Amino acid sequence: MRKLFSIIALSVLFLSFNLLSGQAQASASREAIRQSVEQTISRLNLTEQQTSEIRPIMEKFHEERQKILEKYGLDRDSRKTGQKPDRETLRKLHSEISPLKKKVNEEIRHILTDEQMKTLEAIQKEMRQKVRSRRSS
Repeated sequence: MRKLFSIIALSVLFLSFNLLSGQAQASASREAIRQSVEQTISRLNLTEQQTSEIRPIMEKFHEERQKILEKYGLDRDSRKTGQKPDRETLRKLHSEISPLKKKVNEEIRHILTDEQMKTLEAIQKEMRQKVRSRRSS
């Protein structure tokens, strides 16, 4: 009877640890999204009105992008281990993320000034270069 109780207790403990670990990863992902959005907003020198309009658009984009990455097994853990996607996966990933980016840029374009839009395009270019440099190393 004690063995059975010990096994059940260990199983519950193990399952609880896995659940908490998954919640911690989701929390870390949300925090990374929030930081990325805040950094971009800061660099764009937005007014309060612009910030209130753009923040939800950018947060939604990052969350949807994260779901797509996870769909293809490209979450934060896979990047830490150095796991690299094959060309076909990258092609599929691009085909899903590209329309999402275009949609978001169109939504944001109506809110930003021309100068702010140029700055955003420069930020996006920097991000693409970072991703490419990670992929090639």
